[in-house]
Amino acid sequence: MSDSNNIPIPEDDLPDPPEKENTDPRFADGEVEEGHADAILCYALNFIFFPYSLRALMQRDNAYTLYHAKQALVIWGGMFSAMLLGLLLLPVFGLGLLVWLAGIPPLAVLNFFGLLQALNDEAKPIPFLEEYPHQWIRLTKKSD
Repeated sequence: MSDSNNIPIPEDDLPDPPEKENTDPRFADGEVEEGHADAILCYALNFIFFPYSLRALMQRDNAYTLYHAKQALVIWGGMFSAMLLGLLLLPVFGLGLLVWLAGIPPLAVLNFFGLLQALNDEAKPIPFLEEYPHQWIRLTKKSD
């Protein structure tokens, strides 16, 4: 007696995975797929204190990348400020170390949250930042 449930299915007969539909009205069709890599790099390079998001802000060719670049730049600015202030206050009774511990780890967590959103093709406001990056940086996509 053979079990018919264990018969392997050739890969050609498998259905194609469903394509993600763009349900966000802020982005044109195909814009999320095109800006996916740049959005990821905006957050990923923040971990080594490299502001890749400036490139996306200067080019302004993809609204999805621009959305993530604004958030990543605000996080990078916060991390850079905490690092600089920590260095300046280091001689003052180790206050600089306290600034580093209070500033950089929480911002790194927010950066990681943004990286996860970019990896999952989502565009939601990062907690605690909400819509501030988009109010502070008022750039829009260049018109075609």
